[in-house]
Amino acid sequence: MKNHPLYQKLKLIALDENYTVEQVQSLSFIEVTTLLGERPGSTTFLENMKEGIFVVLQNRDDECELQALQDQFKIYLDTNFPGWVAESDREGSKPFIKLWLKGKP
Repeated sequence: MKNHPLYQKLKLIALDENYTVEQVQSLSFIEVTTLLGERPGSTTFLENMKEGIFVVLQNRDDECELQALQDQFKIYLDTNFPGWVAESDREGSKPFIKLWLKGKP
């Protein structure tokens, strides 16, 4: 489904227009039809598209939060732990950040 042209088009619209996760979740069938200029097929297909875009937007938000955290602590970490590495991940619906102070194993 991630290669489907309608999914790709809706994903680009959501990213370009800086949609929030909540905005994507609340999109109705008619709103998506208007955005895409054509019907997205079935409501099941629409829900699957929205779920896929939800994950993309969550990842985008997680990366922004990781970058903001890195920017805040960069000087301290660079001074005290020159080989530090940070990455973000998700366990279920809960995001978390891992810091390796002496480099990633």
